[in-house]
Amino acid sequence: MKELKNILIIVVIIGIGGFLIINSMNKNNEVKEISEYVNNNEAELERVAKSIISGKETDKSSDIKSVELYDDNGDKLVLFKLKDSDKNIGFYYSLTNYPSALQSYHLDLIELGGSKYKWDDDKTSGITSKIKDHWYFYKVQK
Repeated sequence: MKELKNILIIVVIIGIGGFLIINSMNKNNEVKEISEYVNNNEAELERVAKSIISGKETDKSSDIKSVELYDDNGDKLVLFKLKDSDKNIGFYYSLTNYPSALQSYHLDLIELGGSKYKWDDDKTSGITSKIKDHWYFYKVQK
């Protein structure tokens, strides 16, 4: 009976470990996929971002679900969402090349290292990380 209990504990630990590894890989894939998309389409994305910042209407790629302009205390942010991505995941162009807490721009970002940041309050939390100059990945978690 004791051996069965020990085997059961080992199986549970392995299951939890596997879940944590797969979950971590999925998070890295989200960032990787969006980073590759930005790197492969940077010129076109920058044209769209700058056009929107200047107030001009512009065509967007068929891969893009939505593009929104935000003003983060003077920094113009253009948020992009891809058609096939989760509704809480996307990327943005920062005119001043600073990370943002997006709609919660009044919050201070907490630096996690490696150009990664998080924000948190009662209504929303999330992470953002730098893809390259002016381009950031984001994920809203609440």
